Amino acid sequence: RSTLKALQDRYPNIWPRLRAWSVERGASGRSHQQARHRSCPGGLNIAAGIDEVPDDLVGLVYSNELVDAFPVHRVTIRDGVLLEGHVDVVGGSLAECFLPPSGPHLAAHLERNGVCLREGQIAELCLEVEPWGAQVSARLAKGGWLTIDYGHETSTLYNESRPTGTLVCQRRFTLHDDPLAHPGAEDITAQVDFGNLRRVANAHGFDGGEM
Repeated sequence: RSTLKALQDRYPNIWPRLRAWSVERGASGRSHQQARHRSCPGGLNIAAGIDEVPDDLVGLVYSNELVDAFPVHRVTIRDGVLLEGHVDVVGGSLAECFLPPSGPHLAAHLERNGVCLREGQIAELCLEVEPWGAQVSARLAKGGWLTIDYGHETSTLYNESRPTGTLVCQRRFTLHDDPLAHPGAEDITAQVDFGNLRRVANAHGFDGGEM
């Protein structure tokens, strides 16, 4: 809402010609947005997925703290071998265990981004950025892509100062680091790899600027 209000107040030449789309997966969220943004001259089109957005847009694809909500894979190195975090039941409770990777995609992701994990280091890998980048690119006939989020450059995100990764959970405004403590009843997030985000943007023809 604040973005549309700023366009209306500061860019009166753009506002009358604006055609806006918002991607919101939740039905209640779509209804709420539609009720709040009736003033948009071209109307605010609400889509349940980015694939519902037309592929001839001329303008800007904008997201704010979206990428940090994408799912991640937890990985570690033990005896020089890459392992992936899985969920098991131990003593009647959910527990994380590290097993052989579910496929070659995790090692390929590390290689593409030049990441070499240290023995015992735990890290989070977000593989959803690449298919999302492809979807963003497919929607734009001409324009830009602006993503605002929190994270670090690749070399900083995976260095020795973060031996246990950056995964954090929030429940009732309290932070903790156990994603299995309250399944389905808390927010789970991890820091964004800006280097990977820029690499994906460049691969789809965007001139990736500073993050």
